[in-house]
Amino acid sequence: MIHNKARVGGDARAAGKVKLKSKATVEGEIESHAPIPPVTQVSASVNTCGSDVIVDKGDALSLGPGCSRLLIVEEDATLTLTAGHYAFERIEIKMNATLQFALPGDDYVVIDVADTIDLQEGVVMTAQPGGAAGILFRVAGGDVKLGKEGTFLGTFIAPDAHIDQLEGAFLTGALYGGKVQIKKDAAIVSEPALDPFIDLYLR
Repeated sequence: MIHNKARVGGDARAAGKVKLKSKATVEGEIESHAPIPPVTQVSASVNTCGSDVIVDKGDALSLGPGCSRLLIVEEDATLTLTAGHYAFERIEIKMNATLQFALPGDDYVVIDVADTIDLQEGVVMTAQPGGAAGILFRVAGGDVKLGKEGTFLGTFIAPDAHIDQLEGAFLTGALYGGKVQIKKDAAIVSEPALDPFIDLYLR
């Protein structure tokens, strides 16, 4: 469902029906009852271990690749992820927090999540250098929420999940979910994570 005044700067395809509310726009193709590309029919390889990672309110932390249980970034805190492969049981990034990606050269980050991703209101993602094409989230279950007025980067693959991009949220990347809702005044600029796809599934 693409809600009132939402904008998709690319294609909108669904195994069921693509529904557009008043003044919603799709700049690419609209295709209902479309075959789902095999690359979206994936199960995230999640084998979480270790302890929880918690960034306290207003603090900053840099984290390297590995596996952990919960990832929680409190309000107004900043977490920097370097290039590599991560696995978490659940991710919760709270209001007005920042998630930074350090992706030099052609490096990229893959984040596997066993359960839910909750990115709350006003969350900001940045990538220096690099951009959304180097960020891939794979969600094995649960739901994905991109909060109100947030700025998000990356491709989210969640074949069994409900993905909500809430009011005013802006995503540079792509969404693949069991059900996807793009709420009022939200927007997507298409920039899929092709290099991680190729390395993970085609080589």
